[in-house]
Amino acid sequence: CCVWFSVFLVFAVLTFAGALCLLQSSQCAGTSLMSTGQQIAVGATTTAYAAATNVAQQTKAASEALSGDGHSYAGVQRYTKMGSLCLHWGAAGTAAEGYNQSTYPDA
Repeated sequence: CCVWFSVFLVFAVLTFAGALCLLQSSQCAGTSLMSTGQQIAVGATTTAYAAATNVAQQTKAASEALSGDGHSYAGVQRYTKMGSLCLHWGAAGTAAEGYNQSTYPDA
């Protein structure tokens, strides 16, 4: 009984340490470990959602390629790296209201 518990405990510690090393290996300079973990979780969730939607609707994956000023972007990224829902440029009554083509013609 004690031997199996010890084996399990060592396995759990090694698994936790491995997960921590994985998070730190993808951590951006100047960010906390928790924000990096949140960014990874948001990215994984968005990818899984897009893949499941493509399978359910039997559609081809959208291209993530940008051309020109990005006006024709048709990819699946709808969330910021911190998990907030993206806003359309110029959306009335939002923080994005001041962002439009006339204010930022080169964007």
